[in-house]
Amino acid sequence: MRGESKAVSTLRSATALQIQYEEGLRDTEGFSHIYVLWVFDRSEGYELLGQLPTASRPHGVFATRWPRRPNPIGLTSWRR
Repeated sequence: MRGESKAVSTLRSATALQIQYEEGLRDTEGFSHIYVLWVFDRSEGYELLGQLPTASRPHGVFATRWPRRPNPIGLTSWRR
């Protein structure tokens, strides 16, 4: 991904899917990625500029994955 640091690309995480949604994953075995919308549930307030650890200057919140955003919606992809 453009602008993604090596540190970020090597991180691993886990996501829990509630059992009532498990059937919705049927027939995704052949997909390389699954897109996931989620909520930044622990973020409070927002900043329109964010200084990322790997950046030399602040960037606009909508050009980054900065968690302190006006809307708490996040988008990521799972690689299978």
